[in-house]
Amino acid sequence: MLSQPDSYPPAPDYEAISREEWRLNAEGVKHDFRRRDPNIMQKIDAFIERFGFSKTEISDKIENDVMFAAWFAKDPTRTSIHERVAASWLEKLPMIQHFETLKRSGRDALYITNDGDIRYVAKRHNRSKSLDFRWITNSFTVYASHKYTGQSGGAQDNQFKNVKEFLYRFREGGEVESTILLAIVDGDYYTLDRMIELRNLCRNTNPKSWALKIDDVPKWLQQNCG
Repeated sequence: MLSQPDSYPPAPDYEAISREEWRLNAEGVKHDFRRRDPNIMQKIDAFIERFGFSKTEISDKIENDVMFAAWFAKDPTRTSIHERVAASWLEKLPMIQHFETLKRSGRDALYITNDGDIRYVAKRHNRSKSLDFRWITNSFTVYASHKYTGQSGGAQDNQFKNVKEFLYRFREGGEVESTILLAIVDGDYYTLDRMIELRNLCRNTNPKSWALKIDDVPKWLQQNCG
């Protein structure tokens, strides 16, 4: 049986962590500009084309105006910050062993196929988005996808559609009873109504699947993997 600790660590504060990374990235703009970092230079070239300032004017402003320099900071959301934060939190849980962050693409990425199997290689038309994490809890192999989604919009709706698709695929297939699939969904987008919609696509018998917030993962594992 899994041991029940007195309390689990607080859920990640994605917004606070993202703001801190924005701040650190902003502090690095001056250094990146001095070494002619390609990403910074591309942003500066776009800024010049858009507003017509000279490189000398922009250089002086970056050197002397912290707020202006912050305009060119790297966007942490483009470096999988939410996935990295989630992975760091999950792998510290006492009931999770052999935690892995899976490949996002290529021959070593894992997908759910149309028939509900989890496979490394699948034709593009016969696979879901790749899974993000894998770990062992007791005798179960747990696969998980992680999505952090803010407010509503077109791209956010597509993420929601992707989560529904692979939950549906797994529910209709998947015969390895020691396998579990978790859809970990965080952010304001995932309202109670949307969580109910996802959970209606889950399996309550082995091999189980479930949709939940990250802070509910320890309790769910405690209740279902004992």
